[in-house]
Amino acid sequence: MARLIEKPPLGVQPAWITSWQRIGELAEGITRQYESGEGKTELVKKWAFEIMQQCHVIEGQKKWDRL
Repeated sequence: MARLIEKPPLGVQPAWITSWQRIGELAEGITRQYESGEGKTELVKKWAFEIMQQCHVIEGQKKWDRL
């Protein structure tokens, strides 16, 4: 199902767009940590947890879209 990605008149992005962007940023951060070899596992765990939270936001938005 294709959606138009367009900002409303007030310039506020829908939550699902913002969540997907944040997931992408966090995933890139995890990749950089892995590639650097620094092994900051506590930071990676926090980012992974936030990715899970963002997924819950997206799943919740899908439920609202079906109403």
